[in-house]
Amino acid sequence: MSKRIVLSGYYGFDNLGDEAVLQSIIQALRAEDSSLEILVLSKNPEKTSERYGVKAVDRWKMGEVFKALRWSDLLISGGGSLLQDVTSQMTIPYYLGVVGMARALGKKVAFYAQGVGPIEKGFGRRLTHLVANRVKLITVRDQESLNLLKDLGIKRPELEVTVDPVVLLRARAKPTIPENEEYHKILELKKKCLNEDRPLIGIAPRPWKGLKKFQQSLIEVAKRLQAEDKAEILLIPMHIGQDLDFCLEMAQELSNVNILREFYQPDELLSVYQELDFLIGIRLHALIFSAVCNVAHLGISYDPKIDSFLRRIGDKPISSVEKLDTEILYREVVERLHNRQFHIDRIETAMTNLKKIAQENAQMVLKLLN
Repeated sequence: MSKRIVLSGYYGFDNLGDEAVLQSIIQALRAEDSSLEILVLSKNPEKTSERYGVKAVDRWKMGEVFKALRWSDLLISGGGSLLQDVTSQMTIPYYLGVVGMARALGKKVAFYAQGVGPIEKGFGRRLTHLVANRVKLITVRDQESLNLLKDLGIKRPELEVTVDPVVLLRARAKPTIPENEEYHKILELKKKCLNEDRPLIGIAPRPWKGLKKFQQSLIEVAKRLQAEDKAEILLIPMHIGQDLDFCLEMAQELSNVNILREFYQPDELLSVYQELDFLIGIRLHALIFSAVCNVAHLGISYDPKIDSFLRRIGDKPISSVEKLDTEILYREVVERLHNRQFHIDRIETAMTNLKKIAQENAQMVLKLLN
C-alpha cells in the first residue's frame, strides 16, 4: 500500500516562490518514492491539483483539512517562512493549528526546510515552543532559523539545517512548455542578443516599504546598462500580485524594456532564467532560480534569508534595500559581467553540494514512514 503525505504551506496563492517550494518538494519526494500519494492544503485546490498532479483540498475548510489529515500517514509542514508573525498575527496559529490537529489524530509530523522567524509576540513564541516540541523531525533552511528554535527551547525532535528545497527544481523541457507567446518572444530576444553580442539582464525586483529611492536606483542602473553596455533588460515579477505594478512603474521610465506579465509555473519560469546572462535579484527565490541555472547574479538584501542563501554559495549582498547606492550597484554589475565565468564556476560548485543536502532532506523525512 502506497504511503500518504499531506503538505501544508502557503500554497495556491500564486506567489511564485512558494509555488516553487511546493513543486520542488513534490519532485524531491517522488524522486525517492514514485508511488507516494500526495495531498496539498491549498487556497486554490483545483489549480494546485492540475498543476502538480496531486490531490488537493481547500486549506480554509477545516472539515476537509481534518479528513485529509485522518487519511494521511505523515504531515509535512513547509517549506517557506511559515513560522513568523510579521506578515500576520494569524500565520503561526494557522500552521501550528494544522500541526496540532495532525498530532491529535496520532499522525507523524515533519517541518520541512522551514525558514523560522522573526517571532516577536509572546503568544507566537509560546505556541511554537509547545507544538514544535511534539513533532518527529524539524529541518530548517538556515542556521539563523535553527538558533531561534533553540532559543525557544525546542529540543525534543531532531533538528537539522538543510537548504531551501527550490535548489532541486528542474526546468521544464522547452518542447513541453505550453504555447506561450510571451515566452517565445523571450527566446527570440535571446537569439537577438547572441547574434549582436549583447547581454540579456534580468531584474527581479519587489516593492519595499514604499521606498522610491530604491526603485529609482534600479531604473538608473537599467538605463546605464542599456546605454553603455548595450544590454537588453527583462523585468521579472516573482509575485505577480505584488511585483508587476512595481515593474510597470519602472518600465514607464525605461525604453525598450521587456516585462513578464503572465503567470508561469515554477519549472516554466526556470526555463526563462536559463536564457539570462545576468540577474539583479531582490527576492530570495529569484536568486535561487539564477543559482539553479548557473546564471551569474548579485543580490540586494531586504531580509536575513537573502544574506544566508548568498553566504552558502560564497557570496554576499551588494547592499541592503535601504542603503542601495546607484553607482556602486552599476559598477558591481559590470564587474561581474566581465568576470562572469568566475562567478558561474563558484555557483556551480556550491550548488552541487546544496542539491545533495536538499535531496538528503527528502530522504530523512521519508524515513519517518518506515
